[in-house]
Amino acid sequence: MRYDINVLSSTYSFDISLIGVDVVPDSLVPRIKFNAKVVLLSQNEIPEFWLSSLLAEVYVKDENGNVQHQIGTAFAMQPYQLIGEQQIDIYLDLDYYKIQQIEKIRKGNNFKLVLSMRGLLAAIRFVGAARASIDNKAFWPSALEYEFSKSNWIEKYLYKFNFKHVRLFEFPEILPPESLSKAIKHLDNGWTQFSSGHYNNVLVDCRKALEEVSTIVMKAGFKKIDKNGKGENIEVPDWQKIFESDTLSDSYKNIFKKLMGFAAPGAHTGKSINNEDALFTLMITHALIYYLVEKFPP
Repeated sequence: MRYDINVLSSTYSFDISLIGVDVVPDSLVPRIKFNAKVVLLSQNEIPEFWLSSLLAEVYVKDENGNVQHQIGTAFAMQPYQLIGEQQIDIYLDLDYYKIQQIEKIRKGNNFKLVLSMRGLLAAIRFVGAARASIDNKAFWPSALEYEFSKSNWIEKYLYKFNFKHVRLFEFPEILPPESLSKAIKHLDNGWTQFSSGHYNNVLVDCRKALEEVSTIVMKAGFKKIDKNGKGENIEVPDWQKIFESDTLSDSYKNIFKKLMGFAAPGAHTGKSINNEDALFTLMITHALIYYLVEKFPP
């Protein structure tokens, strides 16, 4: 991409092109480095040139260019003096959510990253040993593209990002009927307790959410008489009326009942609740309520 900039009453030209992309090792987050080549095209009466404040808005699109979304801003860590031909490095920080979105866009195929680069060109003219004049001009975004083949992306980038072992599970938003709003409130509070490290409280909130679900289901008329452990008649949710399948309703009932037991304080006597216990309970509770909301009759 060629830039023509007027500084110090003269027009100077330079060209920027992408020549490669590398993974930055030992970075706490997935980080890639764009290797760009800058060629100073003007050869006569050249002052001293510096590139600074280099930024690039980075977009991802599929190999056909049908989808384009911004995924971040790449940056240079230092200014660069232009002397003939120069390599500059521009860094882009990713995270596993962004990588997962790239995976959705590319759909197992090649894809492209597009850099819309901008920055400042400073020109310094010397007279003897002293600086005679300094001029700064911004150069505006122009699109630079780099295409990743699917094999190279998988074998080089995803492998080094450790993406195989670090995946994000997207929990779908639950849009419950008003009657289940209290259950969702308990579930949301459970996530808050989890983030705060209060793992015992997570199980308490999950159990309250499940109890609320059971109560609302029976209030809606989906109930039947069953026996408790003492042989006494009790009202319980009739899942078969909701799911209209004996196999499905039995499976849901058993998971629901077992999770209620798992979330009970007495189930963990002598054992402190840890991160894994709390996350397991949250995930299954979320899944049970989400599935019920999707199947719940209007």
